[in-house]
Amino acid sequence: MSGPQPISILSQSLEKTTLNAVSASPNNSYNARSLSIPSLKPTKTLKPFSTGDVKILLLENVNQTAINIFQKQGYQIEFHKTSLPEDELIEKIKDVHAIGIRSKTKLTRNVLKHAKNLVVIGCFCIGTNQVDLEFAADQGVAVFNSPFSNSRSVAEMTIAEIITLSRQMEVRLWVS
Repeated sequence: MSGPQPISILSQSLEKTTLNAVSASPNNSYNARSLSIPSLKPTKTLKPFSTGDVKILLLENVNQTAINIFQKQGYQIEFHKTSLPEDELIEKIKDVHAIGIRSKTKLTRNVLKHAKNLVVIGCFCIGTNQVDLEFAADQGVAVFNSPFSNSRSVAEMTIAEIITLSRQMEVRLWVS
């Protein structure tokens, strides 16, 4: 067992640790681990903006409440009840700053490379596997999801089934 070491030796050994080590720190993000420190890309410069200048594209029947809130704040909103085919999505995404999708819309590298103003992608579903995360990170686009968005619906359905079973109700589905 070695004795106490001078601080200079400790700091030198800490500098040699790899970025690929497992860390619970939010500062040791996916992007920071995949890039070496000397070649970090510059981040996007944030500038003050007017909400009227920000365009948001919402797809796959996002809740009307969200649309109303964005409109009241002055954002330019375009929404569609379904996902869009790739060629139409490429045309729509060209000048939007934010896009909200669900699980059917696929934001591939081919689609994302046409999004010149995109800052954020919101996936209103459990995962983010429908987005090319590596390409989005390279472009400085933040991607988030809402993994608990369906929790309330699942809880409501479970409670309804418990009540149905406790009352010994027979449920029949009529198919026409």
